[in-house]
Amino acid sequence: MKFLKNKKKIQKETKGTQCLNCGHKLSLEENFCPNCGQANDISRISLKHHFSEYLSGFFSFDNRFFKTIKPLLFKPGKVTREFIEGKRTKYVNPFQMYLHITIIFFLIIGLFNTIDKYEDVDQKAIVIKEQEKIQVIDSLKKEIASAKTKDSILIKKHQLDLNFSFGSDSDTLKKDIDKNSINEKLERFMKYDKEHKDYSIPKALNELGYKDSAWNIFYFNKAKDLNKFFSGDSDFIKSYANNFISKISIALFFLLPFFTLIVALFYLKSDYNYSEHLVFVFHVQTVFFIMLSILILFDRIFDTDFGMIVFFILFLFYLYKALRNFFKEGRLITFIKFLVLNLLYSIVAIAGLIIVAFIAFMI
Repeated sequence: MKFLKNKKKIQKETKGTQCLNCGHKLSLEENFCPNCGQANDISRISLKHHFSEYLSGFFSFDNRFFKTIKPLLFKPGKVTREFIEGKRTKYVNPFQMYLHITIIFFLIIGLFNTIDKYEDVDQKAIVIKEQEKIQVIDSLKKEIASAKTKDSILIKKHQLDLNFSFGSDSDTLKKDIDKNSINEKLERFMKYDKEHKDYSIPKALNELGYKDSAWNIFYFNKAKDLNKFFSGDSDFIKSYANNFISKISIALFFLLPFFTLIVALFYLKSDYNYSEHLVFVFHVQTVFFIMLSILILFDRIFDTDFGMIVFFILFLFYLYKALRNFFKEGRLITFIKFLVLNLLYSIVAIAGLIIVAFIAFMI
């Protein structure tokens, strides 16, 4: 009896007879509002309340995450089918799952890019120091040689007079040469960079007769990048590849509606609508980024390129199994649709990747 009295006392202190969210009438025995689902709790907000809410939300997501990730990876199509059939409480929302995995992917790529930048800075610092030493020695040699020449002062004066006399003409020449097309500039900059790799950009532009403008500096930097790319500079290619991969996820996100439309058109006879096809695509793309993240880590840790080959083989196999298990069609028809879908995917993806590759190179 005492226990029941204490229970009723606690209920009166923590529970109400009206939902604070929607105003629906409640009994003290009801833990949640049947109208809006909010907890029947009228107690004041406290630190304990915040902490318990955070922990319950965290462990709830954590529990559902592991219940989702295992079958999603090892039983292609199962999670999608059960989610669409209504078994949604035990699985993470497909869009939420996709978002969390892509964020983790971005963090991994960002971490590696940061590490690469620090390594590049250290290497460049060493090279610059060596170059500075050489330049100091060369300048000292030139000064000693010029000091021994009796007419060195007169020669310098003559050079200054010439520069003063023809300065306006050289400025006009720079204005004219700056009118060259971008292709012409890039060709000249690439050729000059190959012959004078140690020259600074302002010095190179001055010798070529171009203005030291922001655009010309940008074009010269791109010319240097093109030379590195075509010469097979491994450090540059690795850095560019990381930059390119980091932008793939953004491109794929915007291409998801097109991928979904292609799948929906191929499976018009199925009972699934566009949104349900979108769930399938979200799950497939989530696995795409999980596999890619794992195998990028593998390549970085063991310093190989083998992981990317394994990634493509595994993902293509996964896609075939997901199509077969989700849409429940025969092996032959699934394989034919798999090939045609990949062909159409490739056409759409190549168009997107060309844009991404251009953006990755320019930024």
